[in-house]
This record gives sequence, C-alpha cells and structure tokens, in this order.
Amino acid sequence: MSKAILVLNMPKSCGECKLHNDSYDYHECIVTGETQGYKFNTFKNKMGKCPLKEVPEKEYADTGIVEVDEFAGGWNACIDEILGEK
Repeated sequence: MSKAILVLNMPKSCGECKLHNDSYDYHECIVTGETQGYKFNTFKNKMGKCPLKEVPEKEYADTGIVEVDEFAGGWNACIDEILGEK
C-alpha cells in the first residue's frame, strides 16, 4: 500500500491536535483509536501511540565537497516538496 503525508502544525499536546476527539466522556485519537479516561489531562501530554512525526531539519552544507553538498541540496529539496515550499 502506498503512503501519504498530511502536513499540519505539530501540536504540543493531544488537546491542541486536529486529530483529537473529546466529544464524549473520554479523549480519543481519531487516527489510532487510542483513548484516555475523562480525567486524563490531554492538554499537557501526548498519548503513547501518537503517529505524528516532526519534519526533519534542512541540511546546510557548504563544505566544498561535491558529494556532501549535493546530498544536502537533495535533502533540502525533499523537505521543501513535503512542506509545499518553492
């Protein structure tokens, strides 16, 4: 199965996440289905199986070594494509 990427601002906690459902007496991640009881303070913590990953940082190389500089350029182009930049 192919993979997909959804780009959104990284929340600090489940309570700030757009994939968080708290419309019942419990908190639920709509991606993993993981739930926490009503008293669990999701506004200060992330649930254990959070599928969100930080976008890696860009590489800034100006080493004079062609292979290293080309790798960094390709890496940065990939990050730009994921984020919809350029």
